[in-house]
Amino acid sequence: MAFMKFSSGEFMVVGPIPKDAEYKTVGDKQSSLTKFSVKASERADASGQKVTSWTNCTAWHAAARACKDFKKGDVVLVTGKIEEREYETKKYKELVVDFATKMTHIAPDLVPAPISTAQAGGSGDVDLSDFEELISDGDMPF
Repeated sequence: MAFMKFSSGEFMVVGPIPKDAEYKTVGDKQSSLTKFSVKASERADASGQKVTSWTNCTAWHAAARACKDFKKGDVVLVTGKIEEREYETKKYKELVVDFATKMTHIAPDLVPAPISTAQAGGSGDVDLSDFEELISDGDMPF
């Protein structure tokens, strides 16, 4: 979970969503609209109680179609601008999404598990004789 504000005034939020995204078409032009929330942060308050911050997101048109298949538990990255609106004397803030993507992870079976030297048949000491020590000349290699 993370959130960041850019100098342009846009925000980026990364986190899980608590329920499936809600997709619908609205208006005479049948514009695509998707609404969902993202868990932006979690911390303990002064009494030790867990406090969670959520970001409500609204995506329109192509962004809405990109978000419509978000499911409960998906970890997503979204960017956009915060807009404030008023409804029945209450003010609400929501992130109007410019970009969104579901974060995918490398499948665990594709990543080799670390092997300790003891598992590899060693005594626990690592033999580094096959490796060359690199002396830094101060220049970056790229």
